[in-house]
Amino acid sequence: MKNKLFTIILLLVILSISVFAKNIALLIGLDDYRYLPNLRFAQKDAQDLETVLKKAGFDTVLLTGERISRDTILEEIKYITEYSSYSDTLLFFFSGHGAGGSTETEKGLLTYYSDPNSRNAMVSHADLKESISNFKGKKIVVVDACNQGYETKGQMVRTQDLQNAVDFLLFSSASNQESHDGFREGNIHVDNGIAAYYLKKAIEGYADLNADNTLSAGELKDYLKNHAQFYANLYGQYMEVYNRSDTERLILLGEPTYDSTGSTKLVVLSVGINEYLHKANLSSPVHDAEVFASVMREKYSANKVILLTDEQATKKGILSAFDTVESDLDKNTTFLFYYSGSGTKSDITEESQFSLFVYDSNIKSYAGNTISREEMTDLASRFSKKTKNTVFIIDTCFSARAVLEPETISNFLLLASSDYNDYSLDGGNDSGHSLYTYFLLKGLQGSADNRDDGRTETIQLHEYILKGMANLSEDYDRYLQTPVMIPRKSIVIGN
Repeated sequence: MKNKLFTIILLLVILSISVFAKNIALLIGLDDYRYLPNLRFAQKDAQDLETVLKKAGFDTVLLTGERISRDTILEEIKYITEYSSYSDTLLFFFSGHGAGGSTETEKGLLTYYSDPNSRNAMVSHADLKESISNFKGKKIVVVDACNQGYETKGQMVRTQDLQNAVDFLLFSSASNQESHDGFREGNIHVDNGIAAYYLKKAIEGYADLNADNTLSAGELKDYLKNHAQFYANLYGQYMEVYNRSDTERLILLGEPTYDSTGSTKLVVLSVGINEYLHKANLSSPVHDAEVFASVMREKYSANKVILLTDEQATKKGILSAFDTVESDLDKNTTFLFYYSGSGTKSDITEESQFSLFVYDSNIKSYAGNTISREEMTDLASRFSKKTKNTVFIIDTCFSARAVLEPETISNFLLLASSDYNDYSLDGGNDSGHSLYTYFLLKGLQGSADNRDDGRTETIQLHEYILKGMANLSEDYDRYLQTPVMIPRKSIVIGN
């Protein structure tokens, strides 16, 4: 009887170890150094990653400050690995100074007391490989520091054992390159390293191209190469990404926010502009906006729909329409603003890195006659305070820029046809719609209702659009257009 009881207990322990997988992140950000110039944003890199990883269900260990030594880092890895199981995931992140070299014993991560000449107090790649290899589960290593990659213009680092010991490995720069402490994204200074910033965005959901709420190694690799590498090139960095299998599931993302009830009222402003006074015309936006308005009236029984096209869609006309619908809003209302047309990430002011072009915008003088990012942000904030939910659906180039920090605005959601530096395809298919709006309309007309419950939710809609556009990626590859949802939030459209 005792043996049988012991066996049952043992089986339960084994089952608990295999079922209750742990996700653990060891995050190191070192700004202060005794023998080297101090950094500005390394500690912030680690802190910002900790915030998004906690939302994704990770247990985190954050190491910052001058007391962090080589022994501190290796002891922390040793402790984590000692209690690991094969179903666990470890993400190791380091942001700080790095030392180069032709072998993994010479190359490594510098801590506060490290003297670059003697290479003391350094966690070498060999140290990291030896310690992290003992972790039983998946291993993700990201190093945002100078001179850490394997490749150079003239030669390869002779040993690459760290790459072979982990499931996913990212170096922010090659073996003979610096990594920059902060960078500019358009006109905005980003207070993060390039690798850290785009890793954070990937974990926030931007890299989840098949919308399955999981980051695969291939998705993360492609996102970093297609987005982070763009800015890395501008700063003379070549990011190196290595992984064992593109299909390996690396990180389960945090669950999106759900609003499971609809609104009693639906108010819609739909704008589409083909013809412009001062810039090249487009082919699909008017058709996009007209059909969107029709679907809102006929399928969703919207209480009020205002449609503006071409010469009606001046800056004054659009802002007046916002004022008109504002009187119809209350806390039982969902407000949808749909815009199809031109957007730009250029502006003469440092503060604005996005503007909507309207009918009377002058491409040579943006100030005052476009709808700026600041004005869009003000409208989003103003309307979200008066409604149950406010949703902006923006189908323009660079449309993820349309609203500043949309995730900080309560009751607000941005659905953007393209990421920060992506163009949006105008037409290009037999429907007469833009690529994004083609799938948007199909989703709204029922194709996104994957639960077959007669309701359309924004998370379903976004997933449907992502998958539809991904299937066409080979045909439209040169446009590199990735739809974006900020934040990951599911809202019932209509009643």
